[in-house]
Amino acid sequence: MKQFEIVTEPIQTEQYREFTINEYQGAVVVFTGHVREWTKGVKTEYLEYERIFQWLKRNWHKLEMK
Repeated sequence: MKQFEIVTEPIQTEQYREFTINEYQGAVVVFTGHVREWTKGVKTEYLEYERIFQWLKRNWHKLEMK
């Protein structure tokens, strides 16, 4: 299983939860969202998440629980 993954199919969260049930891992974060089709008269045709993906690859170790 990949540390970070962008998918287009519905997310099956159970597989990620099972990945964290051991003495070495202990958390899982799942990002989901709904996108409106129109924003101030402009049609949304697609979203790009490359920036956040690149940032996470560089900075994931800096994240902490609050």
